[in-house]
Amino acid sequence: MKRTCILHLGFPKTGTTALQGALTRMRDPEFSYARLGNENHSVPLILRFTGDQARCKGYGDVERSGLVKIALKKALIRLAFARAMRSPAPNLILSAESVLFALREAELADMRDHLERHFDELRLIAYLRPYHALAPSAWQQRVRRGVSKIALNPPMYRKVLEPALRVFGRERFSFQLFDKAALKDGDIVDDFAARLGISTSLPRGPRDFASLSLEAAALLFAHNLAAPPGADPLAEAADRARIVQALAGFGSARIAFAAALTNAALARHRGQIAFAEKLTGFDLLGSPDDATSPIEGSAHLLAIARENLDACAALLGGDPASERILGRLRHAVHAT
Repeated sequence: MKRTCILHLGFPKTGTTALQGALTRMRDPEFSYARLGNENHSVPLILRFTGDQARCKGYGDVERSGLVKIALKKALIRLAFARAMRSPAPNLILSAESVLFALREAELADMRDHLERHFDELRLIAYLRPYHALAPSAWQQRVRRGVSKIALNPPMYRKVLEPALRVFGRERFSFQLFDKAALKDGDIVDDFAARLGISTSLPRGPRDFASLSLEAAALLFAHNLAAPPGADPLAEAADRARIVQALAGFGSARIAFAAALTNAALARHRGQIAFAEKLTGFDLLGSPDDATSPIEGSAHLLAIARENLDACAALLGGDPASERILGRLRHAVHAT
């Protein structure tokens, strides 16, 4: 029986969370989704092939874990990975968001060699999103994590893909455009299943966060900007989650950026997009959103937050935690 390993590389804002949730619930005798302790295989693969806790950037539970907990996690990952390699299904699927960003070339080669010892064929699949659709979505995700800057740079395609291409070979890669018009039924889960030949309907798992409106994002940005030095990360995350929950459904304007901002980012990194376009053969620039109020900079965002402060106060309520958040927002929007 021929055995194939499919490694899905979840590039930013391409529906990876939804796909991983669906694959976790998949029931198809021809396909198995590796059970490595996380639906997202990024941390298991990073720790399995680097052993370096510091490479798990963005995964707070791992970054804050002590040495004993990390040692136990590594041991459990090795056991789970060994079980996955013995999966009775002819096709094993791995899905990770950060592997190409976190693993160095020698470590990628180690992963390749390990997988080749267990499988007859190795395939890599990546969906890539055009820049003008990616930038607003990626920025609001960073704001949810506490960022108070406007950074619209595209992924470092050349930096992360060139080592992987040398290690795995271009013939093993399949690149797909992440765009509703290019996906089967406009859906990442259906498209992935069709490309692999998964016969059963994949159940829908959790979706990525619902999009923030421009008004809600401006208020969250103002909150981030006023973060006090040495603030407790857990308390900060809890307050941001409280704001997002209160502002769910609030506001109507879409997030988009003024041409001056996007053009400045493209001037610095257009070569990254050009590299990926040449590699894949499709347009990864896309078209800017025709939004009514494109973001011009930090001062513009704070002005939007100021205009919506009273509405935010009404939605948050009057408990002590809300009053603390509102005090910080008032300071942020009136300090400029």
